[in-house]
Amino acid sequence: MITRRRGLLAAIIAGLESGFFAARSAHAGARSSDSHGIMLNPQHLPSHGAVDPQGIANRPILRTEGAQMASLSTHVLDIEAGVPAAGVPVRLTRLGNDGPIVVASGTTDHDGRISDLAPQLAAGAYQLDFDVAAYLGQQGRAVTFLRRIVIEFEAQEGGGHYHVPLLASRYACTSYRGS
Repeated sequence: MITRRRGLLAAIIAGLESGFFAARSAHAGARSSDSHGIMLNPQHLPSHGAVDPQGIANRPILRTEGAQMASLSTHVLDIEAGVPAAGVPVRLTRLGNDGPIVVASGTTDHDGRISDLAPQLAAGAYQLDFDVAAYLGQQGRAVTFLRRIVIEFEAQEGGGHYHVPLLASRYACTSYRGS
């Protein structure tokens, strides 16, 4: 493990020295939406023996003030019972360089909704955690398979409103970006 860490540290230092990390700015010809952070330069990945299959190198690492904020709401439907899922505990966690940070939590209302879970949502990676076991317990129903449903998503700068509906039963679930 120590050898791996030393190798990773050496790769990071080599990347810094060679320009693997590049500051992006509007003056350097970058799009204005990219001007809020430091980006990995994907053109340098092959020279360091690295690959970037998911485009991770194009994600901002640091953000500055003034970025446009999005908002988030959710709606949970119990498709097994055919009703809105009232009373589902929901937690929103930001996934970042400093580790996961819970930024909001709430419980679905009588219509299965949380209309303002995050009225101001900065760009970045997030995780929505739905506590299905707690909901089923309130209903007097057994937890037979799904206990928790976790959805990870990426909020984009200027992405507007994100509505994340969840259709759930004890055995299956689906979600999508709603409007």
